[in-house]
This record gives sequence, structure tokens and C-alpha cells, in this order.
Amino acid sequence: MSRFVIWVLSLSSSLFLATVTYAHEGATGIVKERMDSFAEARGQMKQIRGAIGEPDFDAITDISAKMQIWADKMANYFPEGSDQPPSEAAPTIWSDPDGFAAKISAYQQSIKALNAAALSDDRDSTIQAFGALGQSCKNCHQTYRK
Repeated sequence: MSRFVIWVLSLSSSLFLATVTYAHEGATGIVKERMDSFAEARGQMKQIRGAIGEPDFDAITDISAKMQIWADKMANYFPEGSDQPPSEAAPTIWSDPDGFAAKISAYQQSIKALNAAALSDDRDSTIQAFGALGQSCKNCHQTYRK
């Protein structure tokens, strides 16, 4: 079962990454910085997936610490009016700031949970925490991304 979860996450992130490269064309300023940071986070997810396969729990904790830095400053990269193309930010970010803040908080908590699971050297709980982290991304994108 755990190999299947890793495979599904791998496939979905690969397909997503292919579309992201095209979407970033023409981005400037805070929108480009935001898009680049999300692309880096996707790359980090891919690295974590590989580290789970090893398993390399030290790598997972190192990578999740880097992801936490982005998670903690993410909200600052969505100033009012930064939803113009090629941005994929949905207007609901600004019309529902509390909901958006809750999604960011869920992302932050899921990174912390992944880090804790990796520190325990328990592969199954690390896989579950990784799945929850991916789900937190998906949950936010469903509402707050065009």
C-alpha cells in the first residue's frame, strides 16, 4: 500500500510540474517570486518522496525544515491585486482571508507532522504524514487557485 501511495503522489506531482513550467512564463515581481517558491516546494515534495523510498529520515527532516520556512512566510506573497495573469491565485484568497489563513496553517501543521514522523524513523507514519501534506496542498488549491 505505501508504494502505491508514493507512486500516485509521484505521478500527480510530475504531471503538475509539466504544466507549471508553462504557467510561469511572463510572471514578474511578487507573482514570480510566489510561483518560484511554490515550484521549489513541489521539487522538495519530490525529494521527500525519494527520501521515503530509501528511507532517509535525515534528508526528510532537512527538506521539511526548508519547506517550513516557505510556509511561515507564504501569506506575505499574496498582496491585494496580485491575482492578475499569469498568477493562478483565485480572488477568494482576498474575499476569504480567514479561510486562506486556515489553509496555510494546515499546511504549516502538516509539515511539522511530517518532520515529527521522520524524526521517529517510522516509515509508515512518515508516509502517512507525507500524504497528509500533499492533501493540505490539494485542499488549498481547490479553493484558492484558479
